[in-house]
Amino acid sequence: CGDDGCGGSCGSCTATTKCQDNACIPSGGSSVISVSSCVTPPEGWQSGNTYKLSTDITTTDKKCFSIIGVKNIIFDCDNHKITGSSIEAGSDNTAAGIYLNKVNSSVIKNCRVSTFSRGIYLLNSKDNSLLDNTLSGTKYGLYLYSSTNTIMNNNNVCGNSVKDINCGYSNSLSGTGNKADAINLVIKRFFKNK
Repeated sequence: CGDDGCGGSCGSCTATTKCQDNACIPSGGSSVISVSSCVTPPEGWQSGNTYKLSTDITTTDKKCFSIIGVKNIIFDCDNHKITGSSIEAGSDNTAAGIYLNKVNSSVIKNCRVSTFSRGIYLLNSKDNSLLDNTLSGTKYGLYLYSSTNTIMNNNNVCGNSVKDINCGYSNSLSGTGNKADAINLVIKRFFKNK
């Protein structure tokens, strides 16, 4: 009962997800859409699709990707870099390399994010997986706020100026193989000092 096919490491995957690499990811039926700049795809972010970064991106914008109100997507940077020009957010309290709000049952993986106020900002979201990301040279590497059931595996969150990981009003975090310089006690069991 409740076995996800990974010995329980994912918790309970839903009917629209499957367990892969110890994380629940969207299953089947999705289109793969190539992304090469910091703009929303012409059709918008659509639930069930895979978005794959096809090149390194450098931008002067305070936010590169803004993904809002979708579920069951995979955003795969394919080990490409997303580089901003400043860690100062100014008046934009959502400034981030990758900003996700009300995004559920989705995967962000293989991203190399630097020089933003926040590397990845996960807000008001649940049941997401952050896999194999490197977040460095930002103010906050990973910023979780009001997000639950986040799986974090094999992320390197080091060398950020204020905090490597900021975790506010978020719970049910799990994962393995993560590295960070400064560790918040709430998430200490999922990250080790590098």
